[in-house]
Amino acid sequence: KTHFEQFQMMALRLLLVFGFCVPLANCGDITCNSNRQCRQTTMDCTDNEDCTINCSGSESCEFGTINCPINGNCIVQCTNTQSCRGTTINAQPDTSLDVTCSAGSSTDGEQADGACSIAIINGNTNTNMNIKCSAGSSCWGATIDGRYASQLTMEDCETGYYTCYDITVWCPQNVKGNKRCIIQGDNSVGGEDDTNEWDIKLYAVNSWRDIEFQTPSKTGDYYGTMYCTTGILS
Repeated sequence: KTHFEQFQMMALRLLLVFGFCVPLANCGDITCNSNRQCRQTTMDCTDNEDCTINCSGSESCEFGTINCPINGNCIVQCTNTQSCRGTTINAQPDTSLDVTCSAGSSTDGEQADGACSIAIINGNTNTNMNIKCSAGSSCWGATIDGRYASQLTMEDCETGYYTCYDITVWCPQNVKGNKRCIIQGDNSVGGEDDTNEWDIKLYAVNSWRDIEFQTPSKTGDYYGTMYCTTGILS
């Protein structure tokens, strides 16, 4: 056998014995638990089954691409500093996408340490999207595109300073007055001044009729920009 064939056999034995999936492979679950293990790689979930991607090492999935399964639900866990920084996550139609971003920093100047800072999270037609940002700066600068989703919920933008600062959110339209874009949080969601630096950017065809803010303890940092009309759908 050639060296390449021997390597293939060895890799297959490792998969069978230890039951894990290596980066760049098509597999049900993907684990990137070492620092930079899956950095700048493409991770393709296996179609027709649910998929969980664990990015638990520092910078483990940074600037990578995660393609969720067709006909399968998708869970992405980003649990270390910069673990999904700049990562692109692509959902599929008629599925659910749950993203948890649970690491970051509340120190000024270290916003990019957030688990999902400057990430790009793309929904699809009728995707049920749940994005949880549960640490300071964890979703700082992220873009969440749910314009065609069946539901978009952003949870927990209240657990640390800068948690959801400078985010860009594309909301789905309401259906018969029922809002399908839910944003939860406190002063950690929004913007702190009128310079447009770190301000929230909202895209909603029907303006405030599409968005429900659940922010009972919010007392400030309301700065941001709303873009509306059907032109934003193109």
